[in-house]
Amino acid sequence: MFEEFKASIKKMITGELNDPVVCPCCKVLHKVYKRGITGAMTNDLIRFYNEFGIGYGHLTGIKINGGGDFAKLRFWGLIDAAPENLEGFGGRTNGYWKVTEEGVRFIFGHCSIIKYQHVLNGRVVGESGSFVTVTDSLGNNFDYSELMAR
Repeated sequence: MFEEFKASIKKMITGELNDPVVCPCCKVLHKVYKRGITGAMTNDLIRFYNEFGIGYGHLTGIKINGGGDFAKLRFWGLIDAAPENLEGFGGRTNGYWKVTEEGVRFIFGHCSIIKYQHVLNGRVVGESGSFVTVTDSLGNNFDYSELMAR
């Protein structure tokens, strides 16, 4: 029974199976989600960087477009959550993020990232698609020059 479950998870990772499966041990529903980087996410990343640089900042410090999608930028390694024991925050670090070195490289066009991350239970288990640059990711809805001028 468990071997069948593991085989189903592998099929989800490779894209052969899209339906969620129930773990025979814990009875929890599991699904691999294909997450793509969007223009709104990239816009929010640039705006967050423009506001906080490479330091930690809270999402309430900027008006973001992508809602909960901002946190998904961690799947590409573009942002990191603040650790719980971060000095100066009194132990309350929920919602505090910082742009990583890779995030800065992406923002300034020094690297590209894979378009899709496949996520299972909050962990990246695969990737697919072509590589995209910051301007590819922004698409036609956002003006890179205008965002970087802020």
